[in-house]
Amino acid sequence: MNQVHSKILLGILVALCIAAIAAYLKLQTQGYNYSALGIALIISLSVLCVGIVGLVVHIAFLSQGFSVKSTKDQDIEDIQDKVSVFLPVSQENLNNINSEYNITDITCSLVPSTSKINTLNITQTLGIIPKKKLEVPLDTSQNVKILHGSQYTELNKSGSGICIVTDANKRTTLREFNKMTLAKVRYPIIKQNGSISLVCKGIKIFPHKIHSVLSKDDISFFQRNFETILKSQIDIVDDRSGTPHNRTLYDIILEHILTESCVNKLTDGTWHHCEQAKLLYAFFSIFNFKDINNKKLFESATKVINFVKQNGECKDNNAIKQAFNLVVKHYIRFESSFSMYNRIHNNPFISPSGRRLSDTLRSKLHLNSTFRLICAIAIQDTKFPINNKTNYFLESLLKTENYEDAITKANEIIGTNKFTRYFSRLAKCEDPDLSDVLNELLPSYSSFSSAQLISAARHHIVNFCKEHAMIYFDIYKTIDMGKIEMIILHDPNQEIDNVLSDPNLVSQNADTKSKIHNQ
Repeated sequence: MNQVHSKILLGILVALCIAAIAAYLKLQTQGYNYSALGIALIISLSVLCVGIVGLVVHIAFLSQGFSVKSTKDQDIEDIQDKVSVFLPVSQENLNNINSEYNITDITCSLVPSTSKINTLNITQTLGIIPKKKLEVPLDTSQNVKILHGSQYTELNKSGSGICIVTDANKRTTLREFNKMTLAKVRYPIIKQNGSISLVCKGIKIFPHKIHSVLSKDDISFFQRNFETILKSQIDIVDDRSGTPHNRTLYDIILEHILTESCVNKLTDGTWHHCEQAKLLYAFFSIFNFKDINNKKLFESATKVINFVKQNGECKDNNAIKQAFNLVVKHYIRFESSFSMYNRIHNNPFISPSGRRLSDTLRSKLHLNSTFRLICAIAIQDTKFPINNKTNYFLESLLKTENYEDAITKANEIIGTNKFTRYFSRLAKCEDPDLSDVLNELLPSYSSFSSAQLISAARHHIVNFCKEHAMIYFDIYKTIDMGKIEMIILHDPNQEIDNVLSDPNLVSQNADTKSKIHNQ
């Protein structure tokens, strides 16, 4: 029984109790207080008193937490100066929350290993009987949002959900949120005292394309994240034998910089005027772990590590930046989403504004008909499943931009026998479009196979993507949102929204109080 019904029943019981007392007093004045009627009144009074006490306790329990009320749509306008958190919930799941009972607790369950919110665990008080616990799944097709100002007018477009209104300082909250690049709210943390904070995810970009000074915090952050990259295993094909073998990016870079000459310049003190020796010094000041498989490299690395221990870490910010750039260069070449054709479909970010690789590819397709045909040629080979996702990715771009004619043209060029067909440049130079492609992909070849042409097209696309590579890492930040003032169960299909509001807040705010109606 909810608060409204409980209070009505309490009023009825109190009225009956008063009537029974009045009747008993009247009988007492007439000397009939111990008659059958008087005894019946005494028993009735006892039952009524027990009922009243029980109802008072029941109502006290029902009053805990946030009371569930209803409010008109214009109340959304009244909170535009507030900062809110919108949690998307389907209309069906939203209706599972009973608006007749207070909510005493809200917590978030996360999908294991993803830090992605899965369900809201909501506890509703039912009075003196056990509390009702609900699991309300969130609509994972939409993002958790921070709302403020005019964004409330767009609330209906967000669909149904739970809008948590807070007392957060708008300027401070938005400043902290906007400090993050491409920030998104992952999930809220709601405590029993009614305070709420948001765990937000963004990215931190390594500025390898621009000259910039790295702060101590930047160096520490990138050091941790680049170490993970350096320890990653990479399959490398030996140029001489053609045999693949497994190596770390760390080993590959050490082969590049651990020359005997540079090591000697460090140890004999003549490194100050050698840029390569400075780079070696800076690199081992940042990355000095000894997970090295090559014995000779291990011995040379040990000498440099000992040198760093004796002389202290490199303080030259420019040399440190170059050491990070060296890792970036090899990472882009071997292990990033830009390094291989079969990874391009990952569609990584390429700018702080949120542009992705597909945006740059789309622009290139618009501007360059030769590039369109190169992409169409690249998707012709479907023999290896590992490449199919990228094939589909490029094909979708071509079709979305209405360049199916390029795909048709590529089919005619490659033909049905994709791996056995050979042709000469002279035989194909009559086609100006193909001639432009050959000049771009195979300028020094007089004859070639269709397989070579496809391979060259993919290599060209990968090189184009590498030019736009941006190295970034995920970062997480917790933003304090203060106390919960109001929770709106927002259903755009209904004229009335269900509102959960703090009873103390309602009693303090006359305007809000006048808009709340008992259900």
